[in-house]
Amino acid sequence: MTSSGAPLLCFSNHTPDEPKIQAQIAASSSANITTTASLSLVEALKSPDTVPNPNSTRRALRAPPRATPTRDKAQNTAISRMSDPSRSAQTTERINALTNQLPANPSTDRPQTMTTPTPKPPITCHVLDTTLGRPGSSIPVTLTLHNPPSSLSSPLVFSATTNGDGRVTSWTPSSPFSSDSLDVVFHREGDQKYSLTFNTEEYFGKRDVKTFFPEVEVKFVVRTDAKGEHYHVPVLLGPFGYTTYRGS
Repeated sequence: MTSSGAPLLCFSNHTPDEPKIQAQIAASSSANITTTASLSLVEALKSPDTVPNPNSTRRALRAPPRATPTRDKAQNTAISRMSDPSRSAQTTERINALTNQLPANPSTDRPQTMTTPTPKPPITCHVLDTTLGRPGSSIPVTLTLHNPPSSLSSPLVFSATTNGDGRVTSWTPSSPFSSDSLDVVFHREGDQKYSLTFNTEEYFGKRDVKTFFPEVEVKFVVRTDAKGEHYHVPVLLGPFGYTTYRGS
């Protein structure tokens, strides 16, 4: 017997069946090698380092992440603070102090202010300074009705000053014998002849600019059948010329 368990065949150099015996020895050795290789492969497959265990993989996926000591400590600290009666009392006192500073009912304690938009007068104007590319502000403007009612012997005058946007949005009666507003005068019967006079000399004089036109006067007519319309007069102003038209 050999060390691997295979039978050892002995024969003489002059055995007549020598080729057959050699073939048997070769077949036996090949079988032993195959058996040994198969056993080695089986042992390798059984090894945990070679083939992962499916059950252990599933358990690893299902297991929740372990809390780190830092997280556990923070949670314990928060829980201890919440359960501390003294801290709870301090928190309650702070909340009550802040609540007392708030009004009982903000919607009713504060006065409700409602702004009513100012009605637009029937005649407005707008000045743009073409030398600056900006609105012409603080320009004195006079609106004159040249054909007042027969009861008045002199024209009706209204005054205003352009605002920061270069606009006139309200008029003040300036006639000595009449305090009627423009809205009242405008809706009287008959055609009305108006003029807008812009004090350009005062406006340009503030910048030491000598204007060619000391004032700009724009005349226009409001017809009886067009009293329901709004009249807006823009003026593009410069020291040596101006342009005007009826706007909207």
